[in-house]
Amino acid sequence: MKSRRCDIRCAIVIIPALVFMPGVILAQGVAFAPKDAAIAAYMDRLEAGVLRMREEERMLKVLSQEQAMDYLSKKQPLGEQPEPALEQPESKKSVFTASRNILEDMFENAEFRTSLGATMQYNDNVGLTKENTKSDWIYNLNPSWDLKLTRGQSYLGLNYNYNFGYYLKHTSVDSQSQRFAATLFYRPSHIFSFQLNESFEGTNGSDLFNLVPFTIDRFNSAHHRVSASSLSGVFTYMPWGRTNLAHLTLSDNRAYSEDRSLNNITQALGFNIEHYLNPITSLYLGMDFSKTTYEEWDSKYSNSRSMLLGLKYDLTNITKLRAQLSYSTSAYEEGDSEEGYNLNCSLSHKLSNFTALSGTYTFGLSNSASGDYRRYHRHNLNLSLNHQLGQRLSLSLGTTFALDNYFKEDYIGTAGPDDKERRQYGFNFGLGHRLYNWLSLNFSYGHSRILSEFPAEGYIDNVYTWGATFNF
Repeated sequence: MKSRRCDIRCAIVIIPALVFMPGVILAQGVAFAPKDAAIAAYMDRLEAGVLRMREEERMLKVLSQEQAMDYLSKKQPLGEQPEPALEQPESKKSVFTASRNILEDMFENAEFRTSLGATMQYNDNVGLTKENTKSDWIYNLNPSWDLKLTRGQSYLGLNYNYNFGYYLKHTSVDSQSQRFAATLFYRPSHIFSFQLNESFEGTNGSDLFNLVPFTIDRFNSAHHRVSASSLSGVFTYMPWGRTNLAHLTLSDNRAYSEDRSLNNITQALGFNIEHYLNPITSLYLGMDFSKTTYEEWDSKYSNSRSMLLGLKYDLTNITKLRAQLSYSTSAYEEGDSEEGYNLNCSLSHKLSNFTALSGTYTFGLSNSASGDYRRYHRHNLNLSLNHQLGQRLSLSLGTTFALDNYFKEDYIGTAGPDDKERRQYGFNFGLGHRLYNWLSLNFSYGHSRILSEFPAEGYIDNVYTWGATFNF
């Protein structure tokens, strides 16, 4: 900038000299071009230089520091005209170039990430049986990609995930699943937002049987393709100061299987609102209504209702308490009904910047039948510890205890009624190491044990897993 100011000042001094000096020089007998022509030529050069400096200032505003220094070092001296560039033939725009230009016009930022996960797992009881246990090595391959396009506070997200599981000994239970999900979040103002979620899932193999280990023999049952789709819309409205969160959710879920045994359609409407009593305490209330239509069941449809009341309380900045009481009831076509409730309490505490401890206790009455009992009471306790060992190494520990009580007044079988219980114990350990930004390694061990007074339900299972994740 200093050199430019100097050029302008020199021009101010030189112009008067050009006006008055020709007369003096002509008196000495020296021949020069006419005065008006010389002044006009220099003024043209000066105007061109000023325009060029303005263009340089405009370009420097949008260039980074390194680009600006490189540009200034290569620019031509004032008054020198650049050589005319050779005309290049106009290249045809490809479909990808046109698509990229359209995305750049519509969105401010685009993030695309891909990852590939590979695990090797040893399970000493893949069938979760009490006797005649079967062990196996299981290999999993899990590629996925994520795309996120943002504009202001709104964004469009796309995700695809594929998983393939290969059993070394029991190839009949090999499984594969894939899921595609799209999320559109739109926030036109600070008090209103809308989110639309759409997902498609497909499973083929043994993954379905992991959901119901007590009632399905995964080695002797036929495998079916199961697909599901889900569409939901969430409206958020924050009109008031303390009551600053209100959700309205509409959803449609559909599941299909080859044997039609799992075909069902569920439509649901949900609403919840949260009110802050003070900066650290809030209450929230939620209600859900749903209707499920079955294709192959004895009951063709069921209507369900649920209500929950929750409390959030921050004891300190690092200690948080959450409590939630929920009640649900379902009525079936033939007149049967089920009801249940749950009390869930959780406490989380951050011991340091690298260590966090959390615990959850749940007590409730299940509204679903199990065995020859129409319902059961459950106590569940979960404890977890996460610790960061430096910037690249992490450690996690967890333990679980569950107690299910079955009382004879809830017995619906044909044999003599009796009180029974089921106890479940679990422990897991995990260690992760991020070698590079693109490569992470992990190891985990899980132990689970069930002691049950129901003859077919007890088992012991140990799972060892080695894995690697590549991020691109």
